Amino acid sequence: MNGATSLPLAPGAGDLWAAVEAVTFGAADVFVVTKDSGVPDALDTIARIRAALPDTPLVVGGRVGPVTIAATRAAADGAIIGGALKKDSGHFTRVDAAPAREFTA
Repeated sequence: MNGATSLPLAPGAGDLWAAVEAVTFGAADVFVVTKDSGVPDALDTIARIRAALPDTPLVVGGRVGPVTIAATRAAADGAIIGGALKKDSGHFTRVDAAPAREFTA
């Protein structure tokens, strides 16, 4: 998908096109949406993709935190939250109980 870590393949190759191609041509079982602009934009994109691919699980791929987890749970089928469960973004930093508890508060 054209998100935080990639560029469009061609002019007009937007989020919806990428999702449909990934599922119909690439046989993707799940589609992950990550936006540099944050979770609200990812959830807007998920809503558009869900209209075209209602049976495909859609996951927010990052930037989900305690403030956005409720909206994410309501609109997406899952979330990647590994970094939000740590005190810092170091690759070898272990999950910390205090940030993890914030997701269930």
